[in-house]
Amino acid sequence: MTKQRKSGKRPPVKKAPVRTASSSSPSASASLPALGSRRAWSATTRFVAVIVAVACVLFYMNIKDVYEAQTSALAATESTAQVTVERGDAALAFRPVAGAGDTGFIFYPGGKVEHESYAPLMQQLAQRGVFCVLVEMPFELAILEKSAAGVYPADYPDIANWVIGGHDMGGRMAASYAAKNAESLSGLVLLGAYSSKDLTQSGLPVLSITAELDTVVDENRMEKYKENLPEDTVEQTIAGGNHSGFGDYGLQDGDTEATIPAAQQQEQTAQIIADWIAALP
Repeated sequence: MTKQRKSGKRPPVKKAPVRTASSSSPSASASLPALGSRRAWSATTRFVAVIVAVACVLFYMNIKDVYEAQTSALAATESTAQVTVERGDAALAFRPVAGAGDTGFIFYPGGKVEHESYAPLMQQLAQRGVFCVLVEMPFELAILEKSAAGVYPADYPDIANWVIGGHDMGGRMAASYAAKNAESLSGLVLLGAYSSKDLTQSGLPVLSITAELDTVVDENRMEKYKENLPEDTVEQTIAGGNHSGFGDYGLQDGDTEATIPAAQQQEQTAQIIADWIAALP
C-alpha cells in the first residue's frame, strides 16, 4: 500500500484587521496615560514623600527634646520607711505604709517632662495617706494617651474612690478624661493647667492650684477657660512658686525663677491636695 505524502503547503492564515489610532473602537479610549502625566504624578508623589519625611524627622526631634528628672526626683522613686513604691509597666505607684485612705490619685505629667520628675510630689502625698499612681506617657506626651487612667481602678481594687489630676498638658488631658468619665471619679486636680472641656454640669469637685511666678501657662487661656469649671471650684496659689516647681526637672523654658525651693512648693502643693481629698464627700 502506497503512503500518500502530505503537501508542504499550509492553508492561508486569516489576518485580523489592523486598527489605527483613528479607530472609533471603545478600546481606543482605554489607552495608558501619556508619559507626561505619569511624570507629573511621580513628581507629586516624591514631593508628598519628602514632606512626610521632614514632618517625621521634626516630630522625632521634638519628642526627643524632653525635660529630664533631676537626681533628687529619681531618688524619690525608691521605697522609704513611709512609702512603698511599686513599679508597673507604665506607671509608678506610691503606697502609704500606714494610714492609707480609700482614695487614690492618678497623676498625668506635664508635656515633654519625664514622669519621674513628679516622684517627690507623689512621695509627699503618700506620706499624707494618699495612694498615688504616677503615669508614664508615650513620648512624655499625655495627649497621646489621655484615657490611660481607665485601667488603674481594676489594677487596685482596694481603692474605692479615684481622683485624677495633672500638671500643664497633663492637667488638660486629665480634665478631658474627667469630662467623659465624671461618674467614675471623685475629683479633679489641676496644677498650672486649665480645662478646655465644659465641667460645669459634671458634678465633679475641682481643685485648681497655680503658682505666683508661673510665666509658662497662658494667663489669657487660664482666665478664658475658668468658665468651664464648676462654680464651687477651689482655687489656691503657691506664693513664690513657679510653673516648673510642681515637678523636679529644672527651670522650664519661658518660666521665671521661683523665690522658694521646688521642694517647698511640692510640700505645700501636697498638703493642699491631701487636705482637699480628705474633705471630699
